[in-house]
Amino acid sequence: MNRQETMKVEFKVNVDFNDWKNWLKTFCGFANSQGGEIWFGYNNNGIFVGIPEKDIDQIVRKINQTVRNHTYPILPYEIIDFPAEKEGY
Repeated sequence: MNRQETMKVEFKVNVDFNDWKNWLKTFCGFANSQGGEIWFGYNNNGIFVGIPEKDIDQIVRKINQTVRNHTYPILPYEIIDFPAEKEGY
C-alpha cells in the first residue's frame, strides 16, 4: 500500500547516522510546529522498503543517543514499532 507524505508525515528509507542532521532537522521541525511523524523504512513514494529486524534495537539506541546529544532541551518523542507491511521483512 502506498502512503503519502504530508505536513505531519515524513518518509525516510533508513536511519543514516552518517547524515543524522538530515532526519534530526525534520525531527526538530516537527517539534517546533504542530508535531509530526517520521516513518523510517518507507521511500519518498510511500512504498514500504523495510528495515531489517536484526537492526531495529541498534537503530533505536542510536536514535535515542542522537536526540539526547544534539537537542536541548531534550525533545519529547516516542518510537513506535508497528507491524510491517510484510514484503520480505
